[in-house]
Amino acid sequence: MYDITKLLKSTIPILSDSHLVTSLGVRMRNPIQKDRRWIGWTENEVAAHLESVKKYKESLPKNGRGC
Repeated sequence: MYDITKLLKSTIPILSDSHLVTSLGVRMRNPIQKDRRWIGWTENEVAAHLESVKKYKESLPKNGRGC
């Protein structure tokens, strides 16, 4: 099986043993087991993250300029 840990460590600077926090503040468990196997996230974790993205998108100004 491919060891994805090196790729993730280069894109996600800090992976704690138990959880990480997304850029929108959603706490998700570490998707990599201690034996470096990718296990992914649960449906609830993904749904919480996508909900936070939706809320963030709705909070952006309608003029599209970000101001």
